[in-house]
Amino acid sequence: VHTGNRCKPPAHRKQKHVSIPIALSFGKADAVMIICKDCALADTYATAFANEITTTDDIAPCIEKIGKTKDILAAICIKDDKIGIHGIFDLKLFHSKL
Repeated sequence: VHTGNRCKPPAHRKQKHVSIPIALSFGKADAVMIICKDCALADTYATAFANEITTTDDIAPCIEKIGKTKDILAAICIKDDKIGIHGIFDLKLFHSKL
């Protein structure tokens, strides 16, 4: 029985509920962070734009589209060693001694 994004597992399982992912991801982005006034909208945009990034060459066009989307206040897209940023951020770079 499906209720929202949770469902009852088969009778032989001991768990009461199993979470089901809400969004399908087809992109290859390492990370996409979107800031909107509406959290659900930010999540939707993050999934949509992450799906558009398959190579580092996709970051610039994606950031351009993000910049034209009025609901998005800020965004960061990361793929491999490339990062695209839209909006105003205070960035702090850290060096790790791994």
